[in-house]
Amino acid sequence: MNRYLVSLISLVWFSSASILAQSSSIMMTYYGTTIDAARVKTMDKLNAQVSHIFPQSAIVEAYTSEMVVRSLQKRGIKKNNVTEGITLLRSKKQPVVIVNAQLLDGVMTDKIHADIQATGFCADSVTYTRPLLYNSEDARWLGDILAKRILHDEDEEIVLVGHGSDDSANAMYALIDYVMQHEVDDCFHVGTIENYPDLNMILKILHKKKKHKVVLYPLLLIAGNHALQDIQGVWKNALEKEGYTVRIIQEGLLEIPEVQQRFIDKICSELHEKE
Repeated sequence: MNRYLVSLISLVWFSSASILAQSSSIMMTYYGTTIDAARVKTMDKLNAQVSHIFPQSAIVEAYTSEMVVRSLQKRGIKKNNVTEGITLLRSKKQPVVIVNAQLLDGVMTDKIHADIQATGFCADSVTYTRPLLYNSEDARWLGDILAKRILHDEDEEIVLVGHGSDDSANAMYALIDYVMQHEVDDCFHVGTIENYPDLNMILKILHKKKKHKVVLYPLLLIAGNHALQDIQGVWKNALEKEGYTVRIIQEGLLEIPEVQQRFIDKICSELHEKE
């Protein structure tokens, strides 16, 4: 398709969505982070883009992590939890689009729904976008993005390190691993900090590959405490102890322009469904 036609279609799409947003409020819902630099590069940046594209909408940010909210509060930084965020928007008397800016459709998605339902806010007035990774199409999309993003040498193995989930959402990590191995490049592997595949499994896999250089990349929306403490700390130390040379790419997925655009597209889709 002609690139000018593509640009025109995109312009019409965003313009119509912006018009529709005038009658809707938007709540940007994140897990959150206590790392200021990471917040600036991720959530703050996406919030600014959403505000620019939907200038007539009331836009509120909320964190699902009460621990992060309390920790920031002690430093004098005020962040809304989900209950506070939806309460602020109720006064607008408009339908609300909840942007589920989580990686997986797991426990945090359930918490968002539960917290909003507990406020008694009319269910018909609230719609939700899906998180970044929901199905196989999302896994393939991310695999393509990361294959282009993570530059590496032929003698390097790349390990994408996610958080891990206690529920069925953890299966998404296996799906991404399968996509990367069989459709992208078999030098990519997926491990998790708190579930399966864990560090021990990754060590077994790397041992069989017989290479001695490893790239660690956070499979996290925000490269916050887990990236600093677990990936740069525990994982890097364990790999080096086994004789590997380790290179770390310190960035969260939400720093990638295509990922930020993916969330904006989800908002546009949700608004068009309200037509």
